[in-house]
Amino acid sequence: HAAWDGIILPVDHPWWDTHFPPNGWNCRCDAQPVNQRMIARRGWKETPDSDIPRAPIRDYVNRRTGEITRLEQGMD
Repeated sequence: HAAWDGIILPVDHPWWDTHFPPNGWNCRCDAQPVNQRMIARRGWKETPDSDIPRAPIRDYVNRRTGEITRLEQGMD
């Protein structure tokens, strides 16, 4: 998950639907809300979709329900 460090996206961006932490066993990631004023003051910019790192996709099988979900490697 280190590749996702520093990603800045709006709260309603679809990426958060699958990547909001914690997103794996023993995941210690966190998300911190920032507003436009904080972003401007620190000279940050929203991360373009093309710059969001993507890991290879794999099938994840939920052992309890048997449901199969397509997820990036490193997530469960």
